Amino acid sequence: MQPLKEWLDSPEVKKLKAQSGRERYSREFFRDPFRPLFIQPDKFLAAADGIILYAHARVAPDEPIVVVKGRKLTTKELLDDKEFSDDALVIGTYMTEYDVHVNRCCTAGYLTEAHRTPYLFTHCFSMLLEQEDILSGRGSNQPDMGYLFPNERCIVRTYAPKARCSYYTVQIAERDVDEIANWGMEHQMQGERYGMVRFGSQVDVVIPLKKGENRFEILAKVNYHVQAGVDPIIQIKQ
Repeated sequence: MQPLKEWLDSPEVKKLKAQSGRERYSREFFRDPFRPLFIQPDKFLAAADGIILYAHARVAPDEPIVVVKGRKLTTKELLDDKEFSDDALVIGTYMTEYDVHVNRCCTAGYLTEAHRTPYLFTHCFSMLLEQEDILSGRGSNQPDMGYLFPNERCIVRTYAPKARCSYYTVQIAERDVDEIANWGMEHQMQGERYGMVRFGSQVDVVIPLKKGENRFEILAKVNYHVQAGVDPIIQIKQ
């Protein structure tokens, strides 16, 4: 995990910045570098490379995750589930154009549900304003997160036996995305690839919490950069 400015000054980002836009988008954007699997049953690893936008230890189902120009995004809306009634831990990660866009499993588990918001009724907005704030070094800016409301999402629910809970990963598409591509999600190993969102995007991790439950500690920090399958973002308390 790296502070935003430290990551922006890293050799990898400097190398990508030096490339032409055509080269970066046609080749580097779809890169999938080898990464060893780091098995840590007492932790959730990052699902996506990117910058942490928000990290809430507990939000009520009708409490806002973010407020964009007066409009509140709740867990119900994020999960596309009007019946969702639990408090939840929520962490959002923004994948910039310099990030690897392959998503990885936070912990070992079994797929129990997956659905997408209706594409025909979705008008995806650009995420460019939020990216400009991040790449300028200013960090995340809630007024630029309007894309969170209309953009197409893929919601994946996983049961994690070691963590004794279910959790969601929510992939959020950008205006120029061709598709959210997932594969082989039925049996998930921690750190294993499970999908990819193309051309600028976001991935949120949501853990429903029982009343009085206090088993999870957030390790992720806002405006820090994380790597999927490498950096722990949540600690499971024993």
